[in-house]
Amino acid sequence: MNIDKALEAAEQSPDPEHLRRAAFHEAGHLVASKHFKAFPIWGTVWPEIIPRNGTIGWTGEVRFDAKRQSPFRQAVIAWAGPMGGALAFQPYEYLIDYCGSREAWMEWEDICHLTDGLSPEDEALMGALRNQWRPAKTAWGILGRRLTELNSIAEALILHRYWSMDPAIERLKAVRAPCQGVGFNGPLKSHFRQANSPQKPRVSVPYTRQNPPN
Repeated sequence: MNIDKALEAAEQSPDPEHLRRAAFHEAGHLVASKHFKAFPIWGTVWPEIIPRNGTIGWTGEVRFDAKRQSPFRQAVIAWAGPMGGALAFQPYEYLIDYCGSREAWMEWEDICHLTDGLSPEDEALMGALRNQWRPAKTAWGILGRRLTELNSIAEALILHRYWSMDPAIERLKAVRAPCQGVGFNGPLKSHFRQANSPQKPRVSVPYTRQNPPN
């Protein structure tokens, strides 16, 4: 079996443990990104060959608008990834004692012991500040307040392999929502209602200068 077929097979029948671990890791990044309103944000997961042992595992990626995010906030977003991965298998309450000491925060290997390791990007952001305790503690607090959201985003990644949020697009959808299913926007909306009123036949004619609405 070649690599492409192996990856395709992993996509069709994923290892539930590896997929869940990757999904919660990326969900941690996404929750923190959303907390800081670093929109637009999106995340995805996919199977890949793990370089260190040649086996097939799951990895992911999160993108967010970092232009308006301070180094501290970016460090918080980075810390939230491995912490989210740890929450894939243990409840938040169980890990409070484990992650509650300053020494534990400083030991990356211990913090990330339930994940497949840190990406170079995460490691660089987590180590960018001299005081790593503060962003780590902040990330843990954000996840603790948003556990329901963490689980919801992780489940979406598991099911669809993708999750995104952009308030600008959401507002546009909300504006267009009343016209969904009829194919009309703007002035056509009132014309469609008139055309479908009980007093008139159900006819929907596009508005033009030659054929204005009654």
